[in-house]
Amino acid sequence: MITRGPTHLFLGIDFKIRKDKKVELSMKDQLEETIASFPEELGKAVSSPSARHLFILDENCEHLHNKQKEIFHSITAKLLFLTKRVRPDIELTVAFLCTRATKSSYTIGKS
Repeated sequence: MITRGPTHLFLGIDFKIRKDKKVELSMKDQLEETIASFPEELGKAVSSPSARHLFILDENCEHLHNKQKEIFHSITAKLLFLTKRVRPDIELTVAFLCTRATKSSYTIGKS
C-alpha cells in the first residue's frame, strides 16, 4: 500500500514528518497493548523504567507458574520490540528482564 503525506504507519511504527524536516516515531498503540496485557494494576507514575529492587536477585525464590511465565515472556518480548525501535530509554531494564526469561520468579517486579 502506498501512502502519501506527512504521516505513515509501517510495522506498527507511526512516522510523522514535521514541517522542520524532522521525523517523529511512536508506537503508542503497541505500548498501550503491552500495558493492558500486564495482569496487575499499574497506577502510579515513576521517574525511572526500573526500580532498585529489580536487579536484586534471590535464586531461592519460588518460580512463576506456567501462565505467569507466558505473560512474563510475552510482555518482555513486546518491550524488547519497543526498545529497539522507539524506546531506547528502557533498554537496560528490558535487557535485564531478558536474562531472567528462563528463571522467571516471584521477586521480579515486587517492591
